[in-house]
Amino acid sequence: MFKTERMKRVLLLGTMPALPETVDFLYRTGSFHIIDYKESDDVFDIGTPLPEAERASRRLLNMMSISQNLDMDEEDMPVVEKIPVKKIQAEIDAAISNLELEISSEAHARKEVKNLLAEKNAELSALHPLKHIDLPLALLRDYDSLAVFVGHVKSDPEAEFSVLGVDYDIIRGEASVFFVDKRAEREAAEILGRAGFSEIPLLKISEKPLVAIHRLNSEIGDLEKRLAGINSRIDTLRQRHGLFVIASLEELSIEANRAETPLRFGTGHHSFIVDAWIPASSMKRLQEGVSGIKTGIAELIELDWDSKTEGPPIKQKNPKPARPMEMLMEMFSLPKYDEVDPTFLMFFTFPLFYGLMLGDMGYGIAILALVLSGGFTKLMQKLGMGGGAPGLNKILFYSGISTVIFGLLFDEFFGFEILGHHVEFSIMGIEFPVHRASPETVGAMLMLCVYIGIAHLFIGYVMGFFTVKAEHGLKKAILEKGGWILILVGFVLFSFAALPALVHGTELSFTSPQILTGIILLVVGIVMTYLVEGINSVLELPGLASNLLSYTRIYAIGLSSVGIAMAFNENMALPAIEGGGIGIAIGVIVLIMGHTLNLALGLMGPLIQTLRLHYVEFFSKFYIGGGEKFNPLRYRRKYTKEA
Repeated sequence: MFKTERMKRVLLLGTMPALPETVDFLYRTGSFHIIDYKESDDVFDIGTPLPEAERASRRLLNMMSISQNLDMDEEDMPVVEKIPVKKIQAEIDAAISNLELEISSEAHARKEVKNLLAEKNAELSALHPLKHIDLPLALLRDYDSLAVFVGHVKSDPEAEFSVLGVDYDIIRGEASVFFVDKRAEREAAEILGRAGFSEIPLLKISEKPLVAIHRLNSEIGDLEKRLAGINSRIDTLRQRHGLFVIASLEELSIEANRAETPLRFGTGHHSFIVDAWIPASSMKRLQEGVSGIKTGIAELIELDWDSKTEGPPIKQKNPKPARPMEMLMEMFSLPKYDEVDPTFLMFFTFPLFYGLMLGDMGYGIAILALVLSGGFTKLMQKLGMGGGAPGLNKILFYSGISTVIFGLLFDEFFGFEILGHHVEFSIMGIEFPVHRASPETVGAMLMLCVYIGIAHLFIGYVMGFFTVKAEHGLKKAILEKGGWILILVGFVLFSFAALPALVHGTELSFTSPQILTGIILLVVGIVMTYLVEGINSVLELPGLASNLLSYTRIYAIGLSSVGIAMAFNENMALPAIEGGGIGIAIGVIVLIMGHTLNLALGLMGPLIQTLRLHYVEFFSKFYIGGGEKFNPLRYRRKYTKEA
């Protein structure tokens, strides 16, 4: 639970006839994390692909081209039914031939139309600045005695043109046209340069600009209709063949990867070798499976290894309900092999902190509705993050339940108090509901957050004790993490005794048993940590106080959410509704829009701050990370199924 799956380092040796069946075995079991063979010696060299690799790659490229022409997007393709692998294998070659014929012509036509549209739109953009010119464009070029300049100017150059002593004419508008006697072309160019002239290239057409614009608009309209027809036909083809194309891509990718797997092995003239990590619990089963390979001879051998010099891949081992939290660890960094894995603890603390922050029944119910209806998954897909939706869905589901529970304890429903004094209850001597926005509860809520921080950091130091013990032995664990545990306890004892005296201005008694005990524990803890960390242990003491105060953000985030909800309710929506008439509709709209905005903030704020409390405050007390994820060879099927 707090340790990752135990691993074994193995070598799989076999004769070359057994290679294809061995590759199938590796994928079928899904238990071998391969270490790529990189050395080359007189016995083994880097392996070569299986004979079917070339055919598999060629068919995969063909199907990828078809998928691209159909604008396939795997995230938009629902899994209506899984297609049997045998059906794909039986129909794939004929399907590729037929689909290439059917789709390539449409794809080619679409490409041509898009290119034409781009050309016509570029011409249209070039003509728009000239639409005020009531002359055929043919009259603006190719003169022997006139120089013509067409473009934009920042200032009017006519004053300088008037002293040139030659004939000139100007057509003004969005773009200006300057006709100047050819003999003064160079001087005119210099004048225009000083006026900030930027030239507009003239299109090689003869019509007036407005006539050309009308013609281009008509041509663009026709091309857009043609493109819409092509896209409609491609949409029909995608709906008809899309699932088969996606499923075929999946199967062909599996075939290509399987055929190229020997590139990760070492092979000789008569034998091959596979270096891998496997879960220790699977050793016996895998040995029996290897011995059952019939085409040739294969054997699985266990190797000795040292966890201090070799880092096995990390396969987390948590109860099923806690597994969604594993994605939070992957976002940060997987634990090292001998480290404590905090995933199971986060299963409790993450929803706890999230619910304490948001703490509103209405928002909690809204989150649960978003998760259970699939709305959150669709939102994640639109944002291009559909891959993380399943795990985050479950995390938000737990957090939504926690939010509803704390909403009941705080008597908050979209910022309204719905229980009032009609429902009051006591838990462990604390009277509920507790209204977070009430001035009387501020001190108690802040102290609750600090207590949570103390407990959280204490657990972090305890977990750090076991991590240091595993890596460096019991002595260092006692001095380092044991010292920090004493510092934390001593700091808390001293602070809780000293703060009331400092706040009320009374004399601080250093003979008080609580203060005296706190000072002794602080001094002993500092000495213990100094022996292993040196001066750094003293320099880190202010950080401990900062860490504890950081947990007050739990209350601060919650209070800001309550404040926003109450502002929309009491200052905007309710006054409008009480005014009657159209004010009722306005008030309802304000409520919907305001709480939608607050819910969006409520989704992100507690999520980010809860992650921070774990990643920064909590993990810094024990966590190193840096583990490599266990990534075994296996078939990952979403759209296909084996018989």
